[in-house]
Amino acid sequence: MKPLTERLGSLSLTTITLSILLLWLSGGILLNTSPTFSAGFESMNRTLLSEWLRLPQEELILKAWFVGLCLCMVLLGVNLIFCSWRRIFNLLRKNFTAAKALMLFVHFLFGFVALGHFSGFMFGYRYEDIRLAQGQVFQPTPSHGIKVEKIQMDDAPLTPGRSGRNSSVFDLNPKRNFAEVSITEEGREIGREKILFMTSLRSGARQVTLRGFAAGPDPKVVLAVSNNPTLPYFLTLYPLMIVGMGLHLAITWKKKPQKTNNPTP
Repeated sequence: MKPLTERLGSLSLTTITLSILLLWLSGGILLNTSPTFSAGFESMNRTLLSEWLRLPQEELILKAWFVGLCLCMVLLGVNLIFCSWRRIFNLLRKNFTAAKALMLFVHFLFGFVALGHFSGFMFGYRYEDIRLAQGQVFQPTPSHGIKVEKIQMDDAPLTPGRSGRNSSVFDLNPKRNFAEVSITEEGREIGREKILFMTSLRSGARQVTLRGFAAGPDPKVVLAVSNNPTLPYFLTLYPLMIVGMGLHLAITWKKKPQKTNNPTP
């Protein structure tokens, strides 16, 4: 019987876990297509998961599905740790190469990036579909404020072929429309910027994204406001992981030898 550490770091466990994860995500897609559970998934997307799990109105089956997803990811993380320890460290001790060192580096970065994703779901705050008019303020916490300083929204005709429909964000040219937004902390302004459609104002771990415009007599912008404490580290680690993978590919790339045709006498 194989030792527990060897089984936890085996490639067979990786394959089994990824297969289960694929089936689990497919089940989530099917649940999302059902009118019974689609509202619950929308609530999950616009709420921090730590708060979503405490909501009493959410379906128990959705919470069970999410817990199962977390267990799959934890098992995959454990497999990553033991696989890295058994295979890569042993290779480094026996025959050290730059390619093996880079692969170890990428493995560790992948683990930290996954942890950054998880912490972004569980900590800080996140608010979707915040509608504010010019001059209005939204306070995600008592010490933080988001203020819309100015809204630039040109009139635009209805999209061709959709006459008779009320105007929406799709009728507006995103290059000519923007919102000037400021972020305050303890009453002190710490960031201000003009942001276009689907662009963001960032200040440390805080992020304000312009998701759209609400046209009408009192124009408003639609914002997504979030605070992820691990965002600065994630924005550093993710590019490093991509660079590491690119360097590993460049080092291990081998050109196939070209066959030479010898002329027959």
